[in-house]
Amino acid sequence: MDTGEQTVGYGVPLKMDSVLSHSKEELRPAEAQQEVQEENEEQDDFPQSYRSNTPAEALLLDSSQTFQHQFLYLYPERKPLLLTPPNECGVQKFVCTTLRPSPPSVAELLYWNNCASFVADFLSLEPLDPPEELPRLLRSPSLVLRRQSGSCLEFSVLLCSLLLGADYDAYCVSGHADREMCAQDQSRQDFPLLDPVVQSVSSDQKQQASKYTMMLQPELHSHYLRRQEEKRQEAEAAPDHITVPLSQDQCQKPVDPLHGVRVHFWVLVLSGSHGIKENFFIDPLTGVSYPTDHQHFLGMESIWNNFNYYVNVQDCKHGCRDMVFDLEDGRFWEPVLSGTISKKDLILEVQQREQTWSKLSSKEKKEQEEEEEEEEEQRRVLKMPKSWASFINVTEEDLQRRFPGGKKEILYRNTKLERFAPNVRSDGLIKRLSMYRELQTYRCRALTSGWEQEVEFSRGRSDNLVHRVITSDKMMETFKCRSDFLYHRLVFFTPHVRFSEQSNDTAELQDRPVQRVVERFHRNISKPAHEDVNERVFGLLERSIELKYHCNDHRLIPPHTKFLKPRESTEQQKAEQFTSDMVSCFQVDVCEQPPQIGPLYKMLQSLIREEEQLLEQISMSQKEVRGQRGLREISQNKLKTPD
Repeated sequence: MDTGEQTVGYGVPLKMDSVLSHSKEELRPAEAQQEVQEENEEQDDFPQSYRSNTPAEALLLDSSQTFQHQFLYLYPERKPLLLTPPNECGVQKFVCTTLRPSPPSVAELLYWNNCASFVADFLSLEPLDPPEELPRLLRSPSLVLRRQSGSCLEFSVLLCSLLLGADYDAYCVSGHADREMCAQDQSRQDFPLLDPVVQSVSSDQKQQASKYTMMLQPELHSHYLRRQEEKRQEAEAAPDHITVPLSQDQCQKPVDPLHGVRVHFWVLVLSGSHGIKENFFIDPLTGVSYPTDHQHFLGMESIWNNFNYYVNVQDCKHGCRDMVFDLEDGRFWEPVLSGTISKKDLILEVQQREQTWSKLSSKEKKEQEEEEEEEEEQRRVLKMPKSWASFINVTEEDLQRRFPGGKKEILYRNTKLERFAPNVRSDGLIKRLSMYRELQTYRCRALTSGWEQEVEFSRGRSDNLVHRVITSDKMMETFKCRSDFLYHRLVFFTPHVRFSEQSNDTAELQDRPVQRVVERFHRNISKPAHEDVNERVFGLLERSIELKYHCNDHRLIPPHTKFLKPRESTEQQKAEQFTSDMVSCFQVDVCEQPPQIGPLYKMLQSLIREEEQLLEQISMSQKEVRGQRGLREISQNKLKTPD
């Protein structure tokens, strides 16, 4: 039986007692018509249903225009509904007739999750411009499939058509969502490492484990360590302790000036068909399903399928959390075509009619047909036209090539997923997952002797700094994977004499003099151990530089060298002043020749230059610390300040 054409009652919409008079509006808006002409110079290739309207379609358009005027009269604070957008030929079509239920030609599209992932992968998004206005154009699903791109509205229409063809109770939704969903932005979401189906299977397997499974030994805990951990947590939870995470997912989202008015379209699947027990939403841009009370969805204006169009008259101040989806209840939904029959009722009516029809004689059948015709005339019957769009045909080739241009890239939080169609890359790569690290945590707390600030970095820094702890009198920095094998630096500052709170705050904004710097290095196997520096100490007050080397095999005491810097200003004066009394060397192997004064002075010159560079790096670190602390204070003040 062909259910594409159905009989609906043509009553007065929105329960109005009178029909408002209105002038015939232009069926081809200028902006949409210009956009259509730019895309399709020749429209002769399209079927006749694309380029003109049948009398039944024209009558439906007239009814929808009347409904639109009455809707704006009763709800002047709401924007116009999406009822009759132009198609690719510039001809206005009722949105319900744009849906083209198409039975799937491949078995994979029998299930909603496969349909959703296919649409999300196969199409590229054309963002709405402006994002708070309804789209000016709605192309047919077959053309969208051929172009492999479309707006969120065209994503939804294509997905809903596939779901209706697979016998799901699906509806297109016109509403509002947050910026991340409208922009197809998943950068704040974690990458789904595990499939929920796999997790459920593994949990079932655990429940079915054999009773002879080896019992695990109990894990032992130290009561002393537990008490110490509790004390540490209590100290961190003190009022003078402030922890400010800098992770992207924990930072406050940037203020969106269009929050609540951004237009978005998605798909609603109601329970009942295919064993679905609860209603849920599908975002066609990502193919992800959400519960109907999810915070991404901020409100619904209307929904429709190939049978009718329903306007939401419920309050959306809490988003879609308290939404009722009983479409037959006029308190919550207002149909454009009153008295229409739903898909479920139509199936039941056809089944009952077939049962009674087989029992009637030919004369009784004729009499019943005449009675039905009279009832239709009395009810001013309007027949819903069939879909004007062409049949949607998804082939195995479409499923294989799948991605526009053969590649699809998705950015999650600290993760990038790249997917490639088969036979696109010469190396046969079809999926690549890249994971990144970022600035992770920032912590600042007050101590009895001053304050402490801790920052953890990623390996993305050019200096390979991963961790820094700075207090009022010292700074400790940790490095990883440096080419010079440096992994630890400890800087001691000149203590600040605190006269008042104001003087202490002023001192924190300035560079503090450095007293001493200690640097430690990993072993460099390309050098002999007695020439590979293990620890380097710059004593700026004593004007000394001390080097400790790595131990040779089977040695317990490392060799070391200590220099005293000359006080003269010029290089020549320094060279003349430098004597053997200004350097002391300890060599473990007594057979080695002691170093000469000339090479030692050259080594000292190199160390003095490195000391100058080191002081510049410490000054930059202090400047960076002040900047981070200032930004955190501004962020904290914004969070504490009420709107």
